[in-house]
Amino acid sequence: MNEWIALSVEKFQEVLGLVTPWLLQISVLAGSVWVFIKKIWPWLKGLWDAAEKLKHLQNEQKNLNLREELISVREENFKLKKENSKLLNQLEIKENVVWKGGILYYNGVEICS
Repeated sequence: MNEWIALSVEKFQEVLGLVTPWLLQISVLAGSVWVFIKKIWPWLKGLWDAAEKLKHLQNEQKNLNLREELISVREENFKLKKENSKLLNQLEIKENVVWKGGILYYNGVEICS
């Protein structure tokens, strides 16, 4: 019986000797995975979320800039329409004013002699 126990212990130590390097590597791998999951992953996720938020804020800034530009263009358009209307009125007067024989006519009506 003692021989059987000694042989069993010897075989166990032999198998354990073969398994121990693998157990060490598996433990290191498991520890690395645990560190990654517990420490690095939240940090990477936070970094990713911050980058997404920054992208969103940049898009919002672009939208605000485009709105400001749109308002500026609309104001300029309004000013140009007013100026265009004024110039069209002046053109209408100029085209309808005629000087004949020392008399000024507007739309065929004498306005000044």
